[in-house]
Amino acid sequence: MKVVSVSGPPSAGKTTLCTQLAGVLRADALFVPDIPRAALERLDPALESWNDPEFQHYVGYAQLLAERREGRELLRVCDKSLIDALAYWDVLFDGPPPNWARGISSTHYDLVLLCDHTEVVPDQGSLGSVHYDLREPLAHRIDELARDAAHRVVMLSGSRSQRLARAVSEIDNIRNAVGLATGGGIDKRAR
Repeated sequence: MKVVSVSGPPSAGKTTLCTQLAGVLRADALFVPDIPRAALERLDPALESWNDPEFQHYVGYAQLLAERREGRELLRVCDKSLIDALAYWDVLFDGPPPNWARGISSTHYDLVLLCDHTEVVPDQGSLGSVHYDLREPLAHRIDELARDAAHRVVMLSGSRSQRLARAVSEIDNIRNAVGLATGGGIDKRAR
């Protein structure tokens, strides 16, 4: 199984890119959703919960389980990953790393797609605006962690279509490296 992390600080375009990738890759990949966003949407806790260590522990453990889930998928794409969860932990809290952080190894991710946040401004009141003031330290920490936990790290910038084209190209490189045909379920028109 190959694991790709779409990472970056708040409002960097991670979920937008994952949605686009799902349209291109279709059934050729399993997409792990943005776990913190899903939890907040389902549980509807106050946005202040993002700063609660218990909530961040939930996110870390849920992310670890989602990334390690057994399956026949040869490609798993994560909208945020343990990298992002640990970066939030490190920036929000002082102290030792949590137990779930041990799930990150030096080769855990085959590819990390880092979304450049400097080109994106979130809508006020959206979930993307939570921790907006922490974008710079989060971006820095995510970059550090990604470089320690991935075979390859690629910064994505530019328009949505430019980011998508670069991401698909990088994913194709992974697929070619393991001998997978790239034309099967990939919709080339979506590029």
